[in-house]
Amino acid sequence: ALPIYDWDKVKYWVNSIKASGFKGDIVLVATNITIETLQKLAENGVKVHGYGRKTDTGFVNDTKNAPHVERFIYIWDYLQKNPDYRFVTVTDTRDVIFQNDPSPFLEKNLFGRTLIASSEGLLYKDEPWGSQNMRETFGDYLYETFKDYLICNVGVISGYHEDVRDFMLLLFQQSINRPIPIVDQEIGRAHV
Repeated sequence: ALPIYDWDKVKYWVNSIKASGFKGDIVLVATNITIETLQKLAENGVKVHGYGRKTDTGFVNDTKNAPHVERFIYIWDYLQKNPDYRFVTVTDTRDVIFQNDPSPFLEKNLFGRTLIASSEGLLYKDEPWGSQNMRETFGDYLYETFKDYLICNVGVISGYHEDVRDFMLLLFQQSINRPIPIVDQEIGRAHV
């Protein structure tokens, strides 16, 4: 069975973005979420873009795609339908908290870049799981091409609306129909 996202799993994420001083829309793209959690999110001013089959008890993902992969197409869908944002920050919810409002940082630091992603702090060649993941997902040629690149993940991605939107579609397209289900590590370069 897939994990159910209840309030205890998302409350730290919600409370941290609210406490950061962020004034924009807080949106959760979610499946496998209960009605009770949806109500608690609404009470906290969080918009929910639910996906999957809607039931009397919430949203349930019953497709063959893993939710952590399928979410990309629904994040893209939300951003496609809501084009008025300047910046977008996409994060995991169970293991990410906000220490500050991301907007001032993006205003100050996004010049010349369109996306910012979190890093594992390791090169592919130095991390056994990442190396295996790259090989199994894309084969030896791409592994050899990118083994000296920094591993970036989709746990935190920020940037201009259009670029984040398009990147979500690309991630979905690159992640489905792969031989392994967990393929959401991305290739990056250290940029100091």
